[in-house]
Amino acid sequence: MLVAVEQYFPEEKRIIKDDLAYQFLPSSMKSIVGQMQLDFVRNWMIQRSCLGKRIRRLCKKKD
Repeated sequence: MLVAVEQYFPEEKRIIKDDLAYQFLPSSMKSIVGQMQLDFVRNWMIQRSCLGKRIRRLCKKKD
């Protein structure tokens, strides 16, 4: 799921590029990940959730 969400970030900010990540998700997860296309939803998730904590950790590794 993390890799699929990451594909909605600008290409220069991605850690992993994987065009197939979304396709391998179960349909229930696809609906959640699909909402991450909206910047404000993705930013909210990053700031407020466990998913956000994991993504922030990944971002720190990239910097």
